[in-house]
Amino acid sequence: MKTRLKKTDWVVFALKELAKYGHANLTAQNLAQKMGVSRGSFYWHFKDVREFENCVTREWQDISTEQIIQRLRGDNCAQTRLKNLLSQAMSADISLERAMRAWASTDARIAMAVADVDLRRITYVEDLLKELGIAKPERRVRALALYWASLGRIMIANPKFGELTADEVEQLKSLFVS
Repeated sequence: MKTRLKKTDWVVFALKELAKYGHANLTAQNLAQKMGVSRGSFYWHFKDVREFENCVTREWQDISTEQIIQRLRGDNCAQTRLKNLLSQAMSADISLERAMRAWASTDARIAMAVADVDLRRITYVEDLLKELGIAKPERRVRALALYWASLGRIMIANPKFGELTADEVEQLKSLFVS
C-alpha cells in the first residue's frame, strides 16, 4: 500500500528536480510521473501552479537562508558565525541556488523572492559586521563584497575555482574583518 503524499513531499521533490533539471521541469504532469502518482494528486495538494510555485519558493528561502541563520545563532562569537557562514557559502552545493536564479531571470514573482533572499542575507552579514565593530559607512560595502563573492561561485564553470579551503576562508574573512 502506497503512503499518501503530503504537500511537503511535492515541494521537497520539486526542489530536487529544480536543482537537477531547472524550472521548466516543474510541471504537474512531469513531477507526478516521476513520483509515480496521478496528476490529480498535485491538484489535491495545490489549488493551482501559482500556489505550488509559491510553496517551492518559500521552502527554498527557508532552507537556503533562514535555517542557515538559525544554525549560526548557536555560535556565541560573531567572528565564528562569520567564518562558519563563509565556509558554508564557499563550499555548499550551488545547483539549487543557480537554478533559482535562472528561474528568477524568467519570472518576475520568483525574481522578487530571490531579491528578498538577497536583502535578508546582505542584512545578516551587515549585522555580523556591526557586531564585529565595523563602522557603518564600511559595513554595506564589505557585506556586499562578501555576498558578491559567494554569488560569484555560482558563475564559475571551472570546478578548480569553485571552493575555498578552510585557510582560504580565513584569508577571505580577514580581508573584510581585522
